[in-house]
Amino acid sequence: MDFTQYRTWRIDGSIKIVDSQHHDGTVVLVAKVGGAISTIAADDLEQLYHDRRAVAVEAPEKAEANLPPLEATDKRLIAARGLLWWCNHFDVSGCSRSRNAIARFIKSSTGTAERKGHSPVTATQLERAVCQRGVPGSRKLKDMIDGRSVAEHPTRMDEVVEEAITFAVAYYYDRRATKRRDAYVKLRSRLDEVGYQGAPPSEETLGLRIGAAATYENILRKFGALTAKARFKGVGKGPHADRPLECVVIDATPSDVLIVDDRTGAILGTAIVYVAVDVATRSVLAWYIGFGGETLASVFRLVMRILMPKTGLKALHGLLNDHAVFGLPTQIVLDNATAQVGRSFVDAMTAIGIDAEWAPVGSPTYKSVCERLHWTIKSKGLHSIGGAKPLPRQQMAALGIDPEVTAVATLGDADRVLASIIVDDYQRAPHDGIGEVAPAAAWDRLTKIHGQPYVADPSRVAEELGTYGEALLTRQGVRFRNLRFHDQNTTTDLLLDLVPKKRGGPGRKGKLSSGTAKVKMKWDPEDASRILVWNGIRKEYAILPNVDPRFSEGLSFESCEIIRRYVIAQGEEFESEADRIRGRARVLDLIDSLSPGLKGKRLTAARRITSAPDPLGRHVMEMVVDETNGSFIPVGLASAERLDDGTTEPGRRRGAQKASRTAKATRARKAAGQPTPEHAFDAVLKPTPTPVPLPLTTTPAPPALEVEWRQNTKSGAVSFSRYFEE
Repeated sequence: MDFTQYRTWRIDGSIKIVDSQHHDGTVVLVAKVGGAISTIAADDLEQLYHDRRAVAVEAPEKAEANLPPLEATDKRLIAARGLLWWCNHFDVSGCSRSRNAIARFIKSSTGTAERKGHSPVTATQLERAVCQRGVPGSRKLKDMIDGRSVAEHPTRMDEVVEEAITFAVAYYYDRRATKRRDAYVKLRSRLDEVGYQGAPPSEETLGLRIGAAATYENILRKFGALTAKARFKGVGKGPHADRPLECVVIDATPSDVLIVDDRTGAILGTAIVYVAVDVATRSVLAWYIGFGGETLASVFRLVMRILMPKTGLKALHGLLNDHAVFGLPTQIVLDNATAQVGRSFVDAMTAIGIDAEWAPVGSPTYKSVCERLHWTIKSKGLHSIGGAKPLPRQQMAALGIDPEVTAVATLGDADRVLASIIVDDYQRAPHDGIGEVAPAAAWDRLTKIHGQPYVADPSRVAEELGTYGEALLTRQGVRFRNLRFHDQNTTTDLLLDLVPKKRGGPGRKGKLSSGTAKVKMKWDPEDASRILVWNGIRKEYAILPNVDPRFSEGLSFESCEIIRRYVIAQGEEFESEADRIRGRARVLDLIDSLSPGLKGKRLTAARRITSAPDPLGRHVMEMVVDETNGSFIPVGLASAERLDDGTTEPGRRRGAQKASRTAKATRARKAAGQPTPEHAFDAVLKPTPTPVPLPLTTTPAPPALEVEWRQNTKSGAVSFSRYFEE
């Protein structure tokens, strides 16, 4: 300690001046007021200083001596005075010098500092100033002044180098595949073009500039809207629910796994995994594996699995736990896919009693409850089965990996893997979204409190889950998609109920004219063997079978239309049942012969044509419900209580313009090539009719007059034109 003569100290509130110091360490003090003399041992004085009871006092006129030449309004001088106040205030507070104690001291003294006109400081700044800038009682203002200059430093790089760096940064963000090394090569070549002779900047310097330019606009330009939103946009608020089945989120994602047929071993296509997650409990209500993109038929099959109990699932897949998660949701949240926003889905959900809601466009985080499940499915084993594509196509080709060669997983294998991951892993693991509680435990607890509603008659659900359509009912039944559906007794009952109620009279004019009625119908795209016609009088659906059962059995509506178009394009008949059966056999044999040479989307299309459909009726399992359990609540379908005729008004069609542009661009990109299995298969899907010349019965024209005829390949109409030779 410095006990120099005439040094001023404040000891326990009284001001004393050092008179002298003896050799034994005794310090002689003289009181500034009254002149009383007292002695104190140097060690005791140091202890008082340590206890914040003794503080060395510097005269104000000496405290600001030897200051650098600064203006009174200089920011450094203002900051130094504020830091000096903070240090002196800390010295007399008796606060500890630990980081946490200093932070608490700053928090409690910020109001006082602001009233005195001083800016707040950080705990690091105050700790450094207290420990390194003077001692308590003798801190000087000049020690508090920051020695760094506030003037702007001139640019250390030439303008040529700055322009080249700016060009390289723009080059990096203009192309998605550009790496930082590529941008640096572009920078060096730019400097060589302008003849720069100095030392070029390092690659690290360019990397710092690229990182500083990572704005929302640049990331959007390089990586797209999804990456830019994920990096800069805040997470939006998703759906909320307090009880089970109050809100269920449905989402689909490609699994990047090729599935093969259980019987033939042929590749069926890339699996699309559909999941349904309960928001309140994060439990997985159902899952489904589909093909060919997000289709309405796959969504309907997922909804059917949501409503049905998973009877026999544990024994079927050898699981460790049961999965008693099912019921009738109050609300379902979906994305804006084309198959999920149409009239068919809205009508089906209305009839069942479910409120359909669509996630906001461009907000993938709205359905974040499904994103974690998709990540769990992919990382826990789905990408480890044969035929998986965990890497981009280019990288797998460079490594010599062909997923079509290693594809061995069947549809049953993939479903077994999904069941094991979801039931035995995901449902039993703590979930941070519900307070580190397992979804299975949350489901059991909340269903006992709020109940578990379920559909009492599951057979009626399969009737409602179909594509919506309207048709004209006559005595011959219903003609739809170039097929006829008719049953004498069923058609008679429908005409008796619906024709008298139609607007405008009982039927067509004339005593022997057929009665007609515009009816609402439901049809399963995967099953062309029947349609369902709504009887608004009896509040139920009537089944009309296909009049050609041997032709339509095992075919979808799409397959029937492809066969019809191909047979007609070949100039053959397609009217009688024998013609249809003959054409079906011919087309299916042709596709079977072409299938080994098909890949990708063509292979998926071939699978949809040749494979047997998966009717919704197969998903109606036996309803096994413990009636003694008070949590199960049976509920009837809302279709029985509809006051209208069962029709749903058409809604706004989303994405129609974009779909039209995409289809037009796809047709424009197609070019003629060598006769390969792919081109032959395209000829089956979209055949080009061969024009058949029609006989001319008119009088032959004179030699100078020629007649030219053209036939429209789509409608078959024939047009004639005449011209004279020059």
